[in-house]
Amino acid sequence: MNDTHELARLNYGLSARSKFDNRPVLTGALFEFSESDLTVVTADGYQLHKVTINRVWRDLAGQSFLVEVNDLAHVAQLKTARAIHAITTNDQRDLIVSIRMARGKRRDIVCPRLDGRFPLYSSIIPDSASLTTLVTIPHSTLDSLSAHFDAVTFDLSPDHGSIKARVGDFEFCADAFSHCRASKPVTLSVNPAFLANSSFGLDLAVWKISKPTAPIVGSFCDGDVIGVVMPLSTGR
Repeated sequence: MNDTHELARLNYGLSARSKFDNRPVLTGALFEFSESDLTVVTADGYQLHKVTINRVWRDLAGQSFLVEVNDLAHVAQLKTARAIHAITTNDQRDLIVSIRMARGKRRDIVCPRLDGRFPLYSSIIPDSASLTTLVTIPHSTLDSLSAHFDAVTFDLSPDHGSIKARVGDFEFCADAFSHCRASKPVTLSVNPAFLANSSFGLDLAVWKISKPTAPIVGSFCDGDVIGVVMPLSTGR
């Protein structure tokens, strides 16, 4: 994995954290280290992002850290940010993330430890064996809809696809939405901008799992980048 790809994954992994303080643990990020990779997870109660960064982390292997990442997210998104240089820790179990910047510079960002326990995210991410893909919505469709509409309802079945899109008091309806037909009937109400931003530039899969029975939406990228949005829809 190249340096730019690592940084892009880190940015995506940090971007689902909550902006509200009513659940402080959700304002931070969970960093889980193994010998061969780093998993970064954020969630805000509506969406969850999980990324894996493949690199050897021998000094931190087997450890996990729940930390505040506002400063890190700011620096990692700068145009002058180039790569993750290193990650270390201090005696207070704060993480120190070093970002290599343009012109050979480096910025060390202290990510203070947060008290509390991060939710068990594995219970939110569906097991691939339990998934039934109802429909795949092209990312280009989400981008196009998000540029004009606040809310979209997809009404899909094997032989029919239609949408209702709304901005303010104006509602737009379109039938014969042929590239978004579903294997089983499903009605899905979404914020297209929210989904477009959560999909890492990928087509969005609408899944149905055995428990709960309502469809969910998410996107996978080789298993290393996972975005899940919840609650996602009303099933039928």
